[in-house]
Amino acid sequence: SSFTFDGQTISYYDATFIPLHNQQDELRLRFKTNFPNGVLFYAKGTQNNDYLTVELRNGSIFVGIDLGSTPERPGATVIQAGSVLDDYQWHDLAVVRYWKNISVKIDQTVVYDESQSAFNGLDLDGK
Repeated sequence: SSFTFDGQTISYYDATFIPLHNQQDELRLRFKTNFPNGVLFYAKGTQNNDYLTVELRNGSIFVGIDLGSTPERPGATVIQAGSVLDDYQWHDLAVVRYWKNISVKIDQTVVYDESQSAFNGLDLDGK
């Protein structure tokens, strides 16, 4: 799908009716902006605080993911990739997760990390 945003609009999918329970995820975005900060993608779950976020902060991509947290073991992982992405040029982003292994590719740069969570699946059941 293709979307155009003016900085004040959103598009959303309601997963409260058909929850997503995945051990593997792939999110691809193509974007261009001259704004250095903004949320590109946000998804959350109600079970164990699962979430996936993609944000632009000071022109860099930040991917936040939590496959589930417990009081004894927080599961939040943040991966930073790219820079000067607010140059109004097209940029290709791919976030790929298989179990706890996560890769973030922005244009030709790839960053790998592993989730700190005690869980393996991403459970999304919110809007």
